[in-house]
Amino acid sequence: MTEDSKTQHEELEMQSSSQLERALREELDKKAPDREKVLCILEILEHRENEKPISSAKKTVKGKSGYRRLNGIVAAALVILILALVTPPVFGAENIVELVGRWTKDLFALLYPECQRNVEIPYVFTTSNPALQDIHDAAVENGITQRIVPTWIPEGCEIDNLEVTSTSGGTKITAYLTENSNFTILSFEPVNVASANNYPKNAEDAFIREIAGNKHYVFLNNDTCTVVWVSSDMVCCMTTNYSEETVYHIVNSIYMGEN
Repeated sequence: MTEDSKTQHEELEMQSSSQLERALREELDKKAPDREKVLCILEILEHRENEKPISSAKKTVKGKSGYRRLNGIVAAALVILILALVTPPVFGAENIVELVGRWTKDLFALLYPECQRNVEIPYVFTTSNPALQDIHDAAVENGITQRIVPTWIPEGCEIDNLEVTSTSGGTKITAYLTENSNFTILSFEPVNVASANNYPKNAEDAFIREIAGNKHYVFLNNDTCTVVWVSSDMVCCMTTNYSEETVYHIVNSIYMGEN
């Protein structure tokens, strides 16, 4: 290890695991990621996972947090394995420009650009909110497996009513959630069923917020905010009276997890 590498390792060691994960994502978003830094961060994260007490691991592995932790170890190991086996020419001038990083909350993979469309990264839904878990389970039971259900919503928000409706075009799921004076309505329905849907709004123009490469149409109607987007063959809609910041937190959680 060179002196510069040693210094970088020591500086990274001082950061928390969440800071390191954020730094890893920021590095991989660059046009020319620093391969040495990527490897160093992964090495530190893997070491920290391996150093955790066995008794603690046994307690958490039965719950969702333990499941996410194990997936994190596998993800780090997968990246290190790929980086170790890929020949130097692939990386060019000590970078990973020619490989594309793709990740979910629990799994990271490096893919050759020409193979991206043929490789699916497994989608694992994890949430600490029972109401959202119930909505996801209802969707899966009816053959809806897309990444469309939020994994976070304000604490205390519970299902008031969950409707599963069979239509000629497929299944429509509507969930009504409440928390004190706040409410959220989530609906997911096949495109061919929702094609004629209209959504009331104020005079102001709707605007587009792109998240994870998907366009989300956002508009206001009196004291409520509605977000409409399409995922594969499903039209998704959320209407709520939560604040704008909370609205985006809920939508972002679909793609980025609870945190």
